Amino acid sequence: MSKQGIIGVEIVNLDEIFALVDELQNVDKNKSIKAGLRKAGRVFVSGGKRRLRERLIPGRTRTGNLMRSFTIRVKRHKLGALAGFKQAKFRGDVTAGNHAHLVDRGTVERYTKDGRYRGVMPANYFWDDTYMIDSGQALNELKKGIMEAVNKLQNG
Repeated sequence: MSKQGIIGVEIVNLDEIFALVDELQNVDKNKSIKAGLRKAGRVFVSGGKRRLRERLIPGRTRTGNLMRSFTIRVKRHKLGALAGFKQAKFRGDVTAGNHAHLVDRGTVERYTKDGRYRGVMPANYFWDDTYMIDSGQALNELKKGIMEAVNKLQNG
């Protein structure tokens, strides 16, 4: 399902997707398919943000770094898109979502070597639920996005 905070859509009937773009040239095929993949990725990002907002404890102070770190990346050479979180490439990146797995999966009670209690993070499973609930909608948006791009290129 999700590896390191990244989820995607598995296209079951690839022939149906290629049938939508058959009349187009290769360059236009790639553009239209990538447009559909981007739309499918947006479904996961918007659903993830919505579920995260709903499940965070109200009244607690937040920096918003996890909300800002949601991202979509369409693959360059393969058919696919990844929806997930930005990772800090260097120190000082304040929009990094390096702690997304802790918020999603939670932590156990933690203690220091001295025995001091450092707390527990309850799991809220916002990312797992987003994948389970929004997969069907993402496939529909994929097809819809491809159709819109094909129509735009043909009428363009």
